[in-house]
Amino acid sequence: MQSLVKNCTRVLVLALVAAATLSCAALVAKDKSKQLARVAKDWALTIRASQVLPTYPLTEDLLPGDVFLTSTSIGDEVRQFEEQGFLPLDNHLARLAGNSVEGVLQTFYKSRFDASSGAFPAAVAWDHVPDAKFPAYTFEVSRSGGMNLAIPVQGVPIGFNLLGAAKAVGSVSIQKAQTVGVPIQALDELVDAWAAKPETRKLLASYGTVPGDPDAQPVFVRIVNRVYAAGKVGVHLSDGSSSGVDAQAGAAAPLDLPSADPTAATTAERQQEVVGKLNAALGPDIGAHVKIVNASSRSISLDEEFARPVVIGYLAYDRQILPDGALGPPVSTLARISGRDVLA
Repeated sequence: MQSLVKNCTRVLVLALVAAATLSCAALVAKDKSKQLARVAKDWALTIRASQVLPTYPLTEDLLPGDVFLTSTSIGDEVRQFEEQGFLPLDNHLARLAGNSVEGVLQTFYKSRFDASSGAFPAAVAWDHVPDAKFPAYTFEVSRSGGMNLAIPVQGVPIGFNLLGAAKAVGSVSIQKAQTVGVPIQALDELVDAWAAKPETRKLLASYGTVPGDPDAQPVFVRIVNRVYAAGKVGVHLSDGSSSGVDAQAGAAAPLDLPSADPTAATTAERQQEVVGKLNAALGPDIGAHVKIVNASSRSISLDEEFARPVVIGYLAYDRQILPDGALGPPVSTLARISGRDVLA
């Protein structure tokens, strides 16, 4: 009998330990998920502060004339934007491409757009469109937090690993930013032509609702009319560890700088040699896009060059789909997510 009681007690203890372990693991996973969401939102809100709708993750595949379907109610869309900092673009209906959009761009930018580079949007001559400027994005990362780096820039985790600190304070500067767009009036003529096609009208009619009907959830098409792209980002990370607890949080030793030629004439030359050795250690795959530009035992700076410009944000407008598949008047996407009443 005593043996049975002991066995039962042992089983109960093991079960409680297992349950506690699972509970802790669930809490850790939930906490990491919150950290990821927070970092992603902070990044998106930095872009949004420049009056641009952020894309997340960064993408090459977003162009003026792209048409998306949004069936989320205004209230839900506002809440989704406030929680995530961005609006997912996951229902791609059409891309208004070809000579029509190319012609609008050439007219709009005149000599700034290089028509010889190929038909838009197959190739955008980014060297011939206006520049754009964005503020720097600041952040903090912690190794004890599982390196939850939801910043969509490869140079951040690379720099953090090289720095070897338990915590780091960093910044990302968006460089070589440019913008290309199409006037809404000219673009809307192309939208009307697309929407008038029998196959398009039939598709849209299945989503149509009556404006102002309180019992119907309005559905919109979202048309991208301007994108903002970056060709390069700069990353700077400084050791943010400030306590013994931080130092014991799994961090590696401070950045192990390779030795420089002691006969080098100046400090700048020695620094250049050290940076060169660090870049060589990155290897050809990483080193082709990420370059270390400065390093010390407590800080590191890197530049990440994209093979082609990536879109970090966009502007768009919406048109409600009516019962017969026709489209209502244009409404600013920013107006919708600000919670304004946009329905007739």
